[in-house]
Amino acid sequence: MSFRGILKSGIALGVLAWGGAALAQETPGGEAQDAQVQDRDVIIVTGTNIQGARINEALPVTIIGENDLDAIGGVDGEDLIRSLPSQGGVQFRTDNNTTNNNARGDVASINLRSIGSSGTLVLLNGRRIVNHPSTQAELSTPVTTTNVNSLPVAGIQRVEVLNDGASAIYGSDAVAGVFNTILMDDVDGLQLRGRHLYATNSGLDESTLTMRTGDDFNNGRTNISLSAEYSHRNGMFASEHPLSESEDTRRFLVGTSFENDASFNNRATQTPWGQWTLRTTSATRVRRNGATLTSTAGVFHLQPTNFAGCLGSTAGALSVPNLCIDDGSLDADLRYDGATERSIISDRDRFNVFAFLNHDLANGVRLYGEFGLYYAETQSTNEPRNGIAGTEISVPANYYYNPFGPVTFSDGRPNPNRLSGLTNVPVGGLPVFTDGGRYRFVDVGFRDVEVVNSQWRILGGARGEFGQSGWDWDTAVLYNRSYAEDTANNSVSRTGLQRALSRETPDTYNIFNGGDPNNPTIGDATPNSRELIEPFLIDVVRISSAELALADFSVTRGNVFSVPGGDVGIAAGVEVRYEGYDEDRDARLDGTITFTDSVTGEVSETDVYGTSPTPDSSGSRSISAGYVEMSVPLVSPDMNIPLIQTLDLQIASRYEHYSDFGGSGLNPRVAASWTPFEGLMFRGAYSEGFRAPNMLVVNEAVDRSNAREDSYFCEAGVRNGTFANYAACTGFSVGRTERRSVADDIGPEDDVSITYGVVFEPSGFAGPLRFMNAMTITVDRWEIQRRGVVGVFGAENHISLDYLLRLQGQSNPNVVRADPNQE
Repeated sequence: MSFRGILKSGIALGVLAWGGAALAQETPGGEAQDAQVQDRDVIIVTGTNIQGARINEALPVTIIGENDLDAIGGVDGEDLIRSLPSQGGVQFRTDNNTTNNNARGDVASINLRSIGSSGTLVLLNGRRIVNHPSTQAELSTPVTTTNVNSLPVAGIQRVEVLNDGASAIYGSDAVAGVFNTILMDDVDGLQLRGRHLYATNSGLDESTLTMRTGDDFNNGRTNISLSAEYSHRNGMFASEHPLSESEDTRRFLVGTSFENDASFNNRATQTPWGQWTLRTTSATRVRRNGATLTSTAGVFHLQPTNFAGCLGSTAGALSVPNLCIDDGSLDADLRYDGATERSIISDRDRFNVFAFLNHDLANGVRLYGEFGLYYAETQSTNEPRNGIAGTEISVPANYYYNPFGPVTFSDGRPNPNRLSGLTNVPVGGLPVFTDGGRYRFVDVGFRDVEVVNSQWRILGGARGEFGQSGWDWDTAVLYNRSYAEDTANNSVSRTGLQRALSRETPDTYNIFNGGDPNNPTIGDATPNSRELIEPFLIDVVRISSAELALADFSVTRGNVFSVPGGDVGIAAGVEVRYEGYDEDRDARLDGTITFTDSVTGEVSETDVYGTSPTPDSSGSRSISAGYVEMSVPLVSPDMNIPLIQTLDLQIASRYEHYSDFGGSGLNPRVAASWTPFEGLMFRGAYSEGFRAPNMLVVNEAVDRSNAREDSYFCEAGVRNGTFANYAACTGFSVGRTERRSVADDIGPEDDVSITYGVVFEPSGFAGPLRFMNAMTITVDRWEIQRRGVVGVFGAENHISLDYLLRLQGQSNPNVVRADPNQE
């Protein structure tokens, strides 16, 4: 399914003083005192491949130099991107660790203009970086991105960010812009740095050691440069900061019109109290001695006796002090507060090293090589495992602790735990089901998530000039590979759990023991022993890898021919690359080890409680591309044209062909700048771009279970008395399983980017206003039109459409419902 005509626009305003990151081109930050950078290489300018062209000065490029990096104080790529005014939300991040369907560990993604994590092209020394191997969904669509935390921060000379569409120059993914990190590749000397950071009133601290060194050999013709970084971080729990210590944020609204607004209570409905369903053969409630214990739909939960609504106490081994049964949904004040047991910043160890080798031949050709290695380990803690609708628990009728179990067990023993005086419960008992997966294994304990991320990169290239022709050439071959291993312990096997819940003896796990009456939103006052828990605990492992192989060749000349405004420059190039990925999901998630419900007979592809099934997935593609770019100076200062000191034009176009879906078509770009007089410049650009659907979208179909508001279900509940009226159902969600797959006619997203603005560099101010002479003021307006965006229509939309059609006597064929029953 594709969305059409999505439009995003905005206005960017920058007023930056000397020492800040410039929004127009400016000289990068100063050199480090202990490590001198030799100016032997060509200067990389993001946004153009033509060196020395006057249009370069007009490109909307943010440059973060060494001085700026020191001022930011960042220790990784995430710190750099968060300092950018154009950066949106960081979707791939280290604290997004609640499910193994997210990319976890030491990861961060750039999101210029809030287009999405895959809408910005990330380069290292002007060439692509391999994707991070782990993926996740944004707006229900699988997304791939590069990991900016893998960038070797210790060796950065400058960062250049092109805040404009650049698919015509760089190809796919450059919809919102380009983030190019340029490293020091010719260092002479040694620099060592150390830093220790800590946060007061918490356990958060971080120590970082960096080294930068290099030396010349062969009478200065050869240089080897090396940068290295090691950092260690002790993380932080949500409970260590007052802003995050609880998921109930109503405390911040006292005295406002939102005070006690339930929508600000973000605690979870999955709790140790549980919310359960008895599926009786009639639409009448289960009663005990004439008093109701369940709703009409058979729903009940456990709660402390000091909460209103207690309808009956438990019996036998279930007679826990201060525990009772209530019908219907869980009270909001019993929701689970997971913030008390969750990491918001993980423990981390990271090592990053990057080396350069440059050698100048006698004929003027420079050979160059790069080798980079990145390795990181993170450890974080999540709250105990909760359920989802797609992995509900089916408690057999003969389970020892089932309060609605049989009168006698299979060996003739009386059942001490069956409630007496039950109506609508047969002698053989009733199975019990979690209602929408609303149960949490608090006594199982925290879940530790350990993630290993690694990446290595090797490149060899050469650059020089064709004789004395003035045509410079550059070519390189690159291979880049990334790897991630995500391990979550204390996960629950559905097979092992149901085996425990099928026993008729007390030496088994008690799932009906409730929570802690004294602290109802956390903890468990009557936990099961580890001997009863361990048999159904498992580790869940996700292993992913991605690779990129690339070869390119380009030529450029800044003065191919002349026009009245100056020299016309031309650049052209070709590129071929191979991209591949492989994702090996845990055997209990990919369908290798399935779960068969002994109560319902249903077979599920996932044996992991609380996690949707995901198949193994892999794919690869080959891409070939060619581009041409021209820089045309139309008017120069020596032409003495009034109010036109300079007028420059950039024209570019690129074509790419993908092995899995074909060509992109020609993507043009036209940019212009006009300087009426010194200190004032107007600039603008029009470009057409594209973004190829990522390989996960093309190759993977997945099932996901989520809580959705279902209007059709609500109306049925009103008719059978579950809800007093339709308004009472508003906000009530039920679990729905979604199957997401790719359309047969999927193709690339097409984009149109339009930017225009003004750059003002004041001068001539004296006295108190002289500080303005060091300022650059920019105002830019951008607009991005996106067509054919790869996305999902969404389960909520499908459900709402189904309800509308059913009111008209039809239905949505994309919504599959079970046959109606008496409820």
